[in-house]
Amino acid sequence: MLVDLDQAAPQDAKLAEALLAVAHPSRLALLRQLRSPKTLREIEVKGAGAAPGVGTHERTLTRQTVRVHLDRCLEAGIVVAREAEREYGATLEYRLNHQPSRRSSASWRGCGPRRS
Repeated sequence: MLVDLDQAAPQDAKLAEALLAVAHPSRLALLRQLRSPKTLREIEVKGAGAAPGVGTHERTLTRQTVRVHLDRCLEAGIVVAREAEREYGATLEYRLNHQPSRRSSASWRGCGPRRS
């Protein structure tokens, strides 16, 4: 059975967007860190350090790479930013937005088999 994505229900499109946003190991690690608010400087995400099959060590992702993942999560609404003050001045603080994950969880449960 083929599904026409143009005819998908709005809640299905939102669920798909949220799932795509977390469909990357580095983003999942990022989201775990954002349980408590952090600035870009304070975020440290470990990622695979070598090409597949070459090695298994991990290295810290660059700030630019973390920013790319943050932007994707911000677009999907699973991370929110607010202005914050640190010893080095004004900055943005990022934190996990639990509302989309709760809605996604409820939508995902709705995909399961119906009980009679």
